[in-house]
Amino acid sequence: MIKALGAILIICGTSAWGISGVIKLRHRCSILAQLTGAAATIRSEITTRLTPVPDLITRLTRETTAPCSLFFKNVEARLGDIGVRTLYDIWNGALDNTPELSLSSDERNALREIPRALGRYDLEEQRLALSHTERQLDSFLQRAREAQVRDSKIKGAVGVCAGIFIVLLLI
Repeated sequence: MIKALGAILIICGTSAWGISGVIKLRHRCSILAQLTGAAATIRSEITTRLTPVPDLITRLTRETTAPCSLFFKNVEARLGDIGVRTLYDIWNGALDNTPELSLSSDERNALREIPRALGRYDLEEQRLALSHTERQLDSFLQRAREAQVRDSKIKGAVGVCAGIFIVLLLI
């Protein structure tokens, strides 16, 4: 009886490990989807409504969920330094202080391009630069979704199979 209970617990534990991998893949897609949406909002608001950046950051803080909202809160908290530091430095400091985003270096570099374009060029050039960043983030999102579809079944199966393998070794 105790051996059977132990076997069940081992299989459940390794299955939970596999499921946590699936949840991480799903969470990553959610983060990239929110950042892509935020980039679209920034492009739209800056180029059509001429929304001031502080108002836009406040809006994004409210409209996104963690960890993206934490990133925008970090940007918002540093906006008081805008005369001393550039928006680019503020944005990058907030990005560096939000490891919860779990972004790759390429994804971080794409996100770093957003403040580089704001206010430095005419409206059309800003729109083009922001559209480019939005397309890059969307490309990363598509790759993450493909990885989620491809790897979710594998991670779940590996968790269960690892548990069964361990139980067989212990018998």
